[in-house]
This record gives sequence, structure tokens and C-alpha cells, in this order.
Amino acid sequence: MVIITKQLFHVYCFRLQKMGGLEVSKVVHEHQGWRLITWQVIGIHSASELHTKLNAATRTSRLGILYFTATWCGPCCFISPLYTSLAEKYQKIVFLKVDIDEARDVAARWNIRSVPSFFFIKNGKEVDKVVGADKSALERKIAQYAS
Repeated sequence: MVIITKQLFHVYCFRLQKMGGLEVSKVVHEHQGWRLITWQVIGIHSASELHTKLNAATRTSRLGILYFTATWCGPCCFISPLYTSLAEKYQKIVFLKVDIDEARDVAARWNIRSVPSFFFIKNGKEVDKVVGADKSALERKIAQYAS
């Protein structure tokens, strides 16, 4: 979804409360009097934060996609831009991202052995997953669960 209003040139990042307490990041880009708002991926930094986000997704009957990544991972860098663009395309899905080196407790709890890994969570349960940087498989599964 794109919202355009008149403003001055600036870039703002902020958190927005949306749907049952679920925080969704959005970025506002302003240029030559026009404002463009895009939705972003939610960074997860601890097990308690993940629990809160997944509970909020369950309360609002939304699919959650949990993406495990690492800054040193080449395939993760390859697929991250696609994941971000899919978050903008499928705004009713909760897109979460976990850096395994930053949130080791979350990676251990999910038994992560390979990155990138994507887990599809519906009503608090894992319903599917994609392991590896397979763009077509990720897009296909997101489209499947979005409908």
C-alpha cells in the first residue's frame, strides 16, 4: 500500500501500532512535497519479543513468516531484498527477521542449522518452511499461504 501526501523532503523511520498491538515498521520517504510510505520487515532481538509478535499475529489471524539470517551469510544477502519487497506486497502477513548471531536464544529454540531459513507460522504452529535462498520456492509458498 502506498500513501501519498504533501510534505517537505525528509526520511523518517518509526514504529506504528497496528492490528491488535502488532508493531509494524514503516518508512516514510519524502521528496519534492510527496510522501511515500512503505511497510517493512520486523526485526526480532529476543525470544520474548518473538513470542509477543507471534501471539499478536495469532490474535489477528495473520500468517507470520520467521526469517533466520546472518550478516556474514552470502545467500542471506542475496534473498533479503526479495523478502523485504514481499513484505510490502503482502501486508496482511507478518514478516519477521532474526539475526542468529544477535538473537542466539531464538536460533537455539528454533534449532537453526542453516541460514537462510524461513518458517511459516499460522495460529502459533509451524505450517511450512523453506531452507536456503530459493527465491521461487519462497515466493510460491508466500503466495500460497496469502490466499
